[in-house]
Amino acid sequence: MQTRTDRWAVARQAWLTRLRQAGPHEIFRALIRTIVDGEQVAKMAVMPGDMVVRMETTDRELQVYSAGAFARDFQLPGEEIQDASPEMQALNSRGYKCYWHQGVALLYQVTEEDVE
Repeated sequence: MQTRTDRWAVARQAWLTRLRQAGPHEIFRALIRTIVDGEQVAKMAVMPGDMVVRMETTDRELQVYSAGAFARDFQLPGEEIQDASPEMQALNSRGYKCYWHQGVALLYQVTEEDVE
């Protein structure tokens, strides 16, 4: 069985840092680091146009989507965050917006035969 996933996520464009000028081109770089319990557990380089999604999990990890994957999985454009909580307002001030996920979840109903 298929069902739509009606959920939202907060996301922002990846921030890039200008490293240097290389002839007529500027060199940019950005890393997204995932820190869990004070320890870096993952890092990923991002490209211009990539989107950073904050996951709604206990650790609030960040997930990077390419521009194409983000456009496929989320409704554009994003909406301003309306939640007045301090946490959401801090995200709003950092450029995050709300995006509705456009996915489909596949569900399987477990039968008694499956557990035997």
